[in-house]
Amino acid sequence: MMNTSIFSEKRVFHLIGDSAWGGDTLYLFALAERMRKYGGEVYVGSTAPETIRVAREKGFPVIKIPALRREISPKHDLLALAHLFKVCRETRFDLVHTHTSKPGVVGRIAARLAGTPCVVHTIQGFAFHNYSSRLTRIVYGNLEWLAGHFCDLAISVNQEDRATALDLRLIKPSKIVTVTNGVDTSRFQTPFDRQAFRHSLGVAEDEVLIGYIGRMWPQKDPQTFIEAAKLIIDQRPKARCLFLGDGPLLEEMRQLAARLGLGDRLLLPGFQRNVADYLRSLDIFVLNSLWEGMPLALLEAMCVGLPSIVTDIKGNRECVDPSCAMLVSPRSPVEIKDAVLRLLDAPVLAASLGAQARRRFEEEFTEERMLRETFALYETLLARKCREPQPAAAGSCVP
Repeated sequence: MMNTSIFSEKRVFHLIGDSAWGGDTLYLFALAERMRKYGGEVYVGSTAPETIRVAREKGFPVIKIPALRREISPKHDLLALAHLFKVCRETRFDLVHTHTSKPGVVGRIAARLAGTPCVVHTIQGFAFHNYSSRLTRIVYGNLEWLAGHFCDLAISVNQEDRATALDLRLIKPSKIVTVTNGVDTSRFQTPFDRQAFRHSLGVAEDEVLIGYIGRMWPQKDPQTFIEAAKLIIDQRPKARCLFLGDGPLLEEMRQLAARLGLGDRLLLPGFQRNVADYLRSLDIFVLNSLWEGMPLALLEAMCVGLPSIVTDIKGNRECVDPSCAMLVSPRSPVEIKDAVLRLLDAPVLAASLGAQARRRFEEEFTEERMLRETFALYETLLARKCREPQPAAAGSCVP
């Protein structure tokens, strides 16, 4: 049984930088709220407006590191490193947990140099992937290798990234484990009038709604979804399509939709906070991203019991297989269209896939399971570090 008393009065810093709101942020807040429940004092490091808003709404102190930006910049990265070193040294965190690639590199180095007893990083996918240039792979691979020397533990949210880290020798085998993502089911159990919500979107009772939830940027490949929407709607005029999310490609995708003549058959509402309502309003879920860590949007669709069409890529295929979803090739609007039409023509198949996805979710991907496994790792790490001699300024483990 877990000894939750070990977390009492521990100072914990979750660092995520300027990353836009998404699965990484939901993961962070799940960990932060559980640590606070166990008596820990939690800080959130971010410069992203929505993350800061939610952190303050939940009562977590926010630490801003303005120089910590997504792109590599020697000048700003050194400034961020110095700022984080100062913050960690002065606040004397017991545990620093970094999220996403850039904060993961700069944050791990700064925390360890400052004497933080426990440094943890979560790998939600690497900054290099199958679509990266050779130079990008070399640069980011070496940065990950360097940062791996400055942490006690790396948590990979899927087995394939763990295997990649080991194959490339980015981190010692003893310092990396896999804990798959999880979703809070309570978000999908609140009262919901599906018909009224769909009506508010302008979706008629005899129309089907096919949706994608994600950020409008290259990883999510929104263009392929919009091209697939055109093919679907041409063959099934009663179909409506929805892409929920904002990002740097939103205006470009709106222009593409206009050129394709999709009009109000394609809904592009941008960023919305009531994601659970949109998911529960769908008939079919699509996720045609090019690379993933372990997408929370797909896990949420599984929680709702939606039949899903997803690209056959790392991350996605650790959530689903052909028994509970339809897998398609990346950048293939025709395959997405064919899969949608097959589900529309075979409602028994669609219902079966959705039901099997829900069963798999309950068995493998609940948030409670993810929290239990992660806090067991925290407990082991804190217990070991508190037994070891630490520098006086390192953290409150030391008497």
